[in-house]
Amino acid sequence: MKFYKILCFIFILSSCDTNQKEYNQSIEIDFKKLNSFVRDSLPSIIELDENFSDVYEKWDNLSLINSVKNIKLSDPRQLNYNLTALKNDIIKINDKQLPGKLDFPQVIGRFRVLKTDILKISTENIFTENYDTFKLHLRDIIISYNALNNTINVILSKSESENLDLN
Repeated sequence: MKFYKILCFIFILSSCDTNQKEYNQSIEIDFKKLNSFVRDSLPSIIELDENFSDVYEKWDNLSLINSVKNIKLSDPRQLNYNLTALKNDIIKINDKQLPGKLDFPQVIGRFRVLKTDILKISTENIFTENYDTFKLHLRDIIISYNALNNTINVILSKSESENLDLN
């Protein structure tokens, strides 16, 4: 009887050790896949036009929004941290605090879509069966960020050309 107890104990210990090694290996593989996805499959970032930096300086929260760029620049092992920080920051931003030149329904709408996309991503889905959903939400965030930046660039360019035409 004592022999069977020892045999069961050894079997349990060896199976636990094997499961731990497989789990660590699967996490490593997921990070490699995630790194590949972030580097290769996410759209490139559209930057804000530097000619309008005086307008951007008036919007204090723009630096928080621009931290979306960190998604593509960061190590995928830190992606949970970056997304959690981004969620915490984006909640604080009120879309009624836009500076005058950016206070347009199009900019407000694009910001709200970006905010929604950031808040709906679940960082717990990276290692679950919802990995594909996580990747889609990550892509949506970049697309929304690009749409916001593009809208801001178009509106500021249009307002500058209208001002030049008036002069």
